[in-house]
Amino acid sequence: MTVLELKERPRNQQRSCARKKSGKLHKAGLVFLALLPVYIFILFEYIHFGIFAGIGEFLNLHIGAAFFSLISLYTIYLILFLISGRFIIATLIMTLLCALLAVSNYFKHTLTGDFVYPWDLIHNTGNLSELRSFVSGSLPLGNILILLFGLLFIAVAVVIKGKLRLRARWRIGIIAVVAAIVTISFNTPQHTSKTLQLFNMDLGSTSNQEVNHSENGFTGGFLVNTLSMNVPTPDGYSKNNIEKILQPYTASLASAEFSSPDIIVILSESFWDPKNLPGVDFSKNPTANFDKISKKANARSGYMYQTSYGGGTVRTEFDVITGLTIEQMPDGSVPWQYLTGNIPSYASHFKDLGYRTIFMHTYEPSFYMRNKAYPFIGFDELYFQDELTAIEGVDWHRSGLYIADDSFVSYVKHFLEQDNDNPCFLFGISMENHQPYDNKYEDTKIKVSSKYLSESTRYAVEQFSEGLYRADLALKKLVSYIDSRKKDTILIYFGDHPPTLGPDKAAYIESGFISDGFLNDKEWQALLRTPFLIYSNFSPEESEMLKPDAINEITSYNLINAGLELAGAPKSAYMEFLTDYYRAIPYYNNCLKIQPTEE
Repeated sequence: MTVLELKERPRNQQRSCARKKSGKLHKAGLVFLALLPVYIFILFEYIHFGIFAGIGEFLNLHIGAAFFSLISLYTIYLILFLISGRFIIATLIMTLLCALLAVSNYFKHTLTGDFVYPWDLIHNTGNLSELRSFVSGSLPLGNILILLFGLLFIAVAVVIKGKLRLRARWRIGIIAVVAAIVTISFNTPQHTSKTLQLFNMDLGSTSNQEVNHSENGFTGGFLVNTLSMNVPTPDGYSKNNIEKILQPYTASLASAEFSSPDIIVILSESFWDPKNLPGVDFSKNPTANFDKISKKANARSGYMYQTSYGGGTVRTEFDVITGLTIEQMPDGSVPWQYLTGNIPSYASHFKDLGYRTIFMHTYEPSFYMRNKAYPFIGFDELYFQDELTAIEGVDWHRSGLYIADDSFVSYVKHFLEQDNDNPCFLFGISMENHQPYDNKYEDTKIKVSSKYLSESTRYAVEQFSEGLYRADLALKKLVSYIDSRKKDTILIYFGDHPPTLGPDKAAYIESGFISDGFLNDKEWQALLRTPFLIYSNFSPEESEMLKPDAINEITSYNLINAGLELAGAPKSAYMEFLTDYYRAIPYYNNCLKIQPTEE
């Protein structure tokens, strides 16, 4: 053996050892990356339940849902890897997108008590900057730490530079097989139900999202919601059956006193009476004008029941303006997403009567797809914040992030005075009192005190009450304007949902308005109602649904219908059906947990 060979031998041994060591590290890296779906599952559930003990209890009670979640996450990871061919790409996409989803769910649930749904990703991605403006607060330290752990998976993927050495046709073939299995398992509601039953899961859990996310966790709950995105056809539903239901009802003519009044419908953001909170005191009444106006002879007021708490304005507005209900739609969905053509509504009803139909909203046109949907329901004129602020001759100002309610009323007056020859049906949505209630008003006229509320919760109630106070002043301004008009005018004014008032229903729980934990039926109903007011500058006619000097109770889809009775307006056959429905049960939706009778 030559001297040269003797020298090369140790070098070769070193290279061989280095290769073996590198190979072991590479395999260890692959094994570690194979645990990414497990990490994602823990990430989702830790941020969802808030503690590791919550995950343990969930696994103990619902191991089937956990297995389904893990299988689904592994399937997604596999498909990403097959498409990209590289671990770094698949790992980066899955880690970052899932982290964003987990954080979004934390903030949404903390603020509104609602969860992130698949349709949020589809319809609200264009409004992320606007959605971010609604968020206040920060992530808990535990959430931040578990999110940062995800960077380790990305770092390992960068180091090992894993690459799939399969030809494209094999990768496409595997993707096709996986897609076929998924399609066969979930291509019909029946197949979906059978597949979920293997894991002790059920599509029916989507009817109550608290139960869905408790029994299935966030991962499983999100997946079940994804599988139920298409609205199933109710048993017995057909055009013929609907026509049979409506057959006994006929359209009614206007009363002799009907004067084709201007009709103003106002959705006041988060309008709710905080005086309902037990043991909470206010330096002055934040709804003094609403309370005073409600007692006038020409006013009818009470509570309107709807399906939203803390958010979901679009669901209440859909019910109110169409006379339909979102009950058959998936929780959290945007009802306007299902609209592909014209449908009857209260707006189209008045359009057919020769009314000028106007929709105005002091916010972005694409939010909740309103700019696309409202022409389908009979509105000829749409005005959003850019169109409103461009109108000359109307003084406006912002209050915090949004156009003030006082300016909102100025725009209402502007449109009503544009055309005195034709009656006007105007539907407006305000924004000033939208959350977050954090550093919104520096100087508050309303001071809140309570021995029951924590300081942060008391502060949120005070900030909300200041916005409510300003909305109440704007209401006074609007009613004074209506009283000054010679033309008959009727106002229908309501809140879309109660406000959040601290994370996880803090003000409601701390004050004792509701209990901490699962709510009983009465508590849930109290949390799903808002005040309404119908006021006119003429003597209202008798209404079967709304009585003077009474706290009336009605449901969202029947509110305008009741206003039509007070105005003596003509009604469609469907509106007469809704009146008859009121006779059977004055207020109802499936979120209220009321057991309907056969009648």
